[in-house]
Amino acid sequence: RYRGGILLLHDRHRVSVDATELLLARLHRKNCRRLRRQEPLFRVVGLDSFLLSPAESQALEPRRAADRARYRRHVAERCEKPRPAK
Repeated sequence: RYRGGILLLHDRHRVSVDATELLLARLHRKNCRRLRRQEPLFRVVGLDSFLLSPAESQALEPRRAADRARYRRHVAERCEKPRPAK
């Protein structure tokens, strides 16, 4: 069982573009379950998140903690709303 990871998508490949909606919907469902279990949530981040030096990353940690809390509240609100049927 994996606890996190990296998925790299290239937006110039049609299969990546087509898969994005499905992946985001699945991440949303998984995050709703993880939220109920009080587990860390999955986050979608850009490439820039991996290009920081250790010092830059450490300096941003207070902001990241606030961002994680805000994201957790946002996910909780979305999980309470019924998803529209397709």
